[in-house]
Amino acid sequence: MKTLMLIACTILLIANSLFAEETENDRPERSDKARSDKARKGKGKMFKDMNLDKETHKKLRALMKEMHDARKGILKSDAERSDKRKKMDALRDKYDPKIKALIGDENFKTLLDRREKMKDKMKDRREKRRDRKHDRDEEKDED
Repeated sequence: MKTLMLIACTILLIANSLFAEETENDRPERSDKARSDKARKGKGKMFKDMNLDKETHKKLRALMKEMHDARKGILKSDAERSDKRKKMDALRDKYDPKIKALIGDENFKTLLDRREKMKDKMKDRREKRRDRKHDRDEEKDED
């Protein structure tokens, strides 16, 4: 009987470790292609709502890509977070007038509205992530 109990406990311990919660570091990385495909889908929706002609659309895509590449460089730099934020703000201040001149006031307003929605969405995600982390930390403290 003792042997049977010992075997059952061992099986439970092994099963528990096999089905342990996935940590953030265990998550699979998305490939650059998957990221760019997802980004392309989002940009397509944004531009579609603007009713731009093909030439303007092409110019806007080129301008947005240029801005995106500059952002990537800032994010990959070793600068402090606050410095990165300042550089990102300066970059946006540099490109916004160019974009506004290209697409017009009405479409630029649409773009700003989308930025705000995205900002709110990202803020919500951060808060949910923070809450989940807080809950996991509390569970660990209880153990």
